[in-house]
Amino acid sequence: MWYCPGSVLALWVMERFGLRVSLLAGFASQVLMISLSVGALRIPTPHASYWVLWAGQVRRQLRAARRLEQGHSCWRPQVVGSFGQPLFLNNVARLAGDWFPINERDMAVTVSVVARSVGVMLISAAAPFLVTTPAQIPRLYDWQLPAWLLLMGLSLWVCQDRPPTPPSASAATQWALKAAAAAAPLPEGTSRNWAALYVAWADARALLTHANFVYLNLSFSILTGIGWTFLTIVGQILEPCGYSNMLAGIANATFMGFNALGCFAAAPVVEATRAYVTMQRTFSYLTVGGTFFVLAAAVPGRPLLVLSAWSVLGFAMGPLTPISFEHAAEMTYPLPANSSTTLLNILSNLVGFVQTVALTPLLASGPSVTCSSVVTGAAGLTLAFAGTGLLFALLVQKEYNRQAAEGVVAGDPWTSGDDSYAARIKPGALPGGSPEVDERAPLLSTA
Repeated sequence: MWYCPGSVLALWVMERFGLRVSLLAGFASQVLMISLSVGALRIPTPHASYWVLWAGQVRRQLRAARRLEQGHSCWRPQVVGSFGQPLFLNNVARLAGDWFPINERDMAVTVSVVARSVGVMLISAAAPFLVTTPAQIPRLYDWQLPAWLLLMGLSLWVCQDRPPTPPSASAATQWALKAAAAAAPLPEGTSRNWAALYVAWADARALLTHANFVYLNLSFSILTGIGWTFLTIVGQILEPCGYSNMLAGIANATFMGFNALGCFAAAPVVEATRAYVTMQRTFSYLTVGGTFFVLAAAVPGRPLLVLSAWSVLGFAMGPLTPISFEHAAEMTYPLPANSSTTLLNILSNLVGFVQTVALTPLLASGPSVTCSSVVTGAAGLTLAFAGTGLLFALLVQKEYNRQAAEGVVAGDPWTSGDDSYAARIKPGALPGGSPEVDERAPLLSTA
């Protein structure tokens, strides 16, 4: 819920102040979130503890209602943290485009995405061993505060907005456009703060009218939303079949571990071919198959089958995130990549929330309660979501605008992009210069 307004804030901060300030603000929000959690969990007065927790938290852990009935607070940090998370997660493709050459961009995005997966995997695996009673919950936070402070200090020391020279012709074009916009006089009475917010809105409006991007966004959000929904309701899926909380935690960690492996397995292929449409469709098909496997494996007495299914789904779904981030940056170029990534992440969060709300009551009724059959209302609805996501993936067409621009500017014959953007670049645009972009280019019409 709070990720959406946090994403708007992240867009504004990135547009107004740049990458360095965005990262520092993100670290500061995480430090504040952990500090509130550590402090609140040590306040002996329950009501005072609750309100301090509320300041830094918004959504409950699994089976929160049951624990609240036992008199324990089991909210997890999200309000402050949710405002800070987009400052990291929404900027990975923008960072890759600004800092890495063409042959390293896809791997750079993959590493950034996998870092999140590894973090979730480690905490999912460690939580059942660190916390066995509600009184031990503070252990999850004690080690995080010094870690975040250390990372914030390192960021303050080493991070810069961008390198001295652009790493690619496409980055040079985007930097030139941004420099021209920054040098343009503002209307009387308009501040730079409001101008940055307007530019972010103009980018979002252009993206929402870009049909190919809309198809990509819907496919990505629905298919990845299934994975994050499964991570949220894993206990409700497995416990009726006689499995423990520990197995549910291991299933989460297994999913995230193979999620990372899938990303690294796909990254070299994507980097070598840049065939984003083909890769998007391939892993969409695999994700639908992995979803079916997870639902079919929810049977009693087969823990290895359960973990195998979660491994397959994690491996299949993982590459969708870096592929979609880079695919969106390709098709919406020369708009900044953080704008498209932001809309992908916002819709993914919203769709995941809708799926969780829709599936929760279905898991509490019928065969799902007794694990007597894999044919359930929850399984049917999940497969309907998966099929819809696959359909949107098949509607996405080849539109590699960034590759086409780089191929024209550098004269490289390898580009696999189409010629739709090439026609909009005027002759004489060379690397290291200030390429002129035709004002009639549709994606620039609102900038």
